[in-house]
Amino acid sequence: MQILKTVSFFLLLSILFSCNSEQAAKNNAPKKDQTDTTATAPEPETDYTIKANSFMGIALGSEIANAKNLKKGILKTGEGDFEVYYILAPSGEELGYTHPQEASPGIVKNITVTSPLAKTEQGAKVGMTYGELEKMITDFEVHGSEIESRTYVEGKIFSYRLDAINSSYNLDKASIAKDAKVLEISIK
Repeated sequence: MQILKTVSFFLLLSILFSCNSEQAAKNNAPKKDQTDTTATAPEPETDYTIKANSFMGIALGSEIANAKNLKKGILKTGEGDFEVYYILAPSGEELGYTHPQEASPGIVKNITVTSPLAKTEQGAKVGMTYGELEKMITDFEVHGSEIESRTYVEGKIFSYRLDAINSSYNLDKASIAKDAKVLEISIK
């Protein structure tokens, strides 16, 4: 009988303490109408606008050594392997690349954007269709690439590479499928 009383006593104590600890946890938990007042620094917004002569602070004709967001690499194409500098977002994601000039390897020759995060000031971006692009820019020509069978829309400032295959250089604008997608935007 003494054992039964002792067991009952400890059982009652454990129930009592568990109820108190649950109540304490409830009291310490934030209430639904409370807001977190801890100050957090906002993430800096990055400007991914493709401008007439620059992108992400890198300008045509500028020194490659002065750019902070470049990573040296090799671009392999049907025409060969080329030394490029990949343009990186603050997160490290590749946004495009630049070729150095042949005569002055430390100078930016051209800039090519490959990420849908970026867009021109007119709103053109990687991933949009030729039909959408055609409505945005009116003064352009369409050319094929004889070696790689690529298709390019050549505007005044930008060149847009499409996912259409054409090996003839001179192309009729109407011969390009409206649903062909923009793969790259290059600053001329």
